[in-house]
Amino acid sequence: MSFFEAPSGQIPPPVPQRGRRASRVLFLISAVLAVAFLGTFYLDELPLPVRTWVAESVPAARGLVGIPPDPEAEVADLAERMQLTAEGRLIFYDAEPAIVDGADIARICTDGEELPGGLYHAGCYLGTDRIFLLREPRTPVLVTTAAHELLHAVYRRMDDAERARADALVTVEMARVPSSDPVHAQIEASVGDNSSARPDERFAYLGSQIVLDGGFASELETLYARYFEDRTSLASASSRY
Repeated sequence: MSFFEAPSGQIPPPVPQRGRRASRVLFLISAVLAVAFLGTFYLDELPLPVRTWVAESVPAARGLVGIPPDPEAEVADLAERMQLTAEGRLIFYDAEPAIVDGADIARICTDGEELPGGLYHAGCYLGTDRIFLLREPRTPVLVTTAAHELLHAVYRRMDDAERARADALVTVEMARVPSSDPVHAQIEASVGDNSSARPDERFAYLGSQIVLDGGFASELETLYARYFEDRTSLASASSRY
C-alpha cells in the first residue's frame, strides 16, 4: 500500500466508505439468510416447550419451529378426550387428522378389501403422515380409533433403535393377552398379507385398547405415557369394534 502526503494546507476530502458499507450490508444479508437456512434444519429440534413458546409469541413462525396450525374444533375435542400430553397433541395435529364419512374412508383407506368377522374400517394412517377417521356416532369408538392411528404416527417417528426396543416390549406383553381377546383378530385383519406391518399394528392396538392386570412393563407404560396422560383410562373405555 502506498501513501502520499498532501500539499501543504490542502487536505483532501474523506473518501466515501461505500465499499465498506456495501460489505457490511452484504454480510448482514448473508447472516440473515444463513440463520433462516439453518433454522429450517435445527429450530424444530429445540425442546417442545421452547418451540411452543415461539409459536405462541410469533404465530408466523409456527412452521419454522415444527408446530402445526391449530386444528378444527372437533379434532381438538378428540385430543382432549384422548387426554394427550403436549408431545402427543403435537404429533396428532401434525398428522392433520380428518374426520370423514364412510364413502371417503372406503376410498382412502380400504383399497376395496373386505374385513372378516364383521370388522370394518374405522380409520387409517397413511404413509403421507395423514390420519383419517370415520365419522362415528359412538364417541368411544372414535376416541379409540384416533388413539390407535396416533400411535401409528408415533411409531413412524421412532428411529430404528427405538422401534426395535418397542417391538421387544410389545412382544412380551402380547403374550400375556388372552387368546380369546378380540384384539388378536383385529391385528391380523389390519396386517393382512403385509406381515411387516405386524409390529406397528401391535404397538398401536396394545397401547389404545389393552389393559392387563398389573399393567404393562414399566418401560412400555413410560413410553406410552409420553403421549397419553392416562392410557389406562383411555384403553379401559375403549369399545371393541
